[in-house]
Amino acid sequence: MSCRSATDERNEPIVAGVDGPGSARQAAFWAADEARQRNVPLRLATAVHVPTFDYPGSDVPVANFTDQASADADRRLATVRSEIHEL
Repeated sequence: MSCRSATDERNEPIVAGVDGPGSARQAAFWAADEARQRNVPLRLATAVHVPTFDYPGSDVPVANFTDQASADADRRLATVRSEIHEL
């Protein structure tokens, strides 16, 4: 087991989850401000739910769905990043 000091934690990046408008965006703005104040990196993360389509008779290719979900997540992160840079 390793021990970390408060000094070590001050150098850790700030991480915020972005899953859409509202409170998630506000959390990202808070995290960006906190990262600036601490002079540490900001890491934004998002996740998508990928339902199971792999069953007989399914007509939705999983690859198409995951590609679209990934593109949506990329757009969501890009939007929040640009809004943060405008602050």
